[in-house]
Order: sequence, then C-alpha cells, then structure tokens
Amino acid sequence: MTYDPAIAVIENVRTARVILRAPTGRDVDTLFRIYGDPRTNAFNPVGPLRSLVDAETTMARWLDHWIEHDFGMWAIALAWIASSRTSGRVASRDDVTPG
Repeated sequence: MTYDPAIAVIENVRTARVILRAPTGRDVDTLFRIYGDPRTNAFNPVGPLRSLVDAETTMARWLDHWIEHDFGMWAIALAWIASSRTSGRVASRDDVTPG
C-alpha cells in the first residue's frame, strides 16, 4: 500500500455529529466490514468486496488518489464515538447503539 506523510496534513472536517478525515491503512478492516457486507452493496452492480485483499487493494487506490490529487474518499466517524476513544479508528455500524 502506498503511504505518504503528506496525507496526514490534510485537515479533518468536523461538525457537531461527524468527523471526516483522509483514510489510513489502519482503516482496512473497517473498510472490509462495510464494503464486504452484501447489505451495504444491495445496489452496487459490482457487489461487495470478496476478501481482505480486495479491501487492501481498494484502500491502496484511495490513498494513491489522495497523494496524486489532494482529495479523495473520506473516512467518517461519529463525533461522540471518536471523542470517546483513543484509537482514532473509523466507527462502523457495530459501534452504534440504536435509539
């Protein structure tokens, strides 16, 4: 996976409810949980990612795009989850308590 510290200087966008940031290689597992789930891909003609290797390939393309164009896909976290955790990972639906 390509990495460039220049991505790290992209400022996060924060609202009262969410934090948007450039993705990192640490987000691959969450990427696979979301994009590998058939329910989140019900209307995606390509279908869900089939493996963690597919997720790693997708993440590499996203990071390369950020490096080349200074914009790209964002990682989104619920602000209250991100502020209550030190890991800085992206929240998935498993982290959200309904209601």
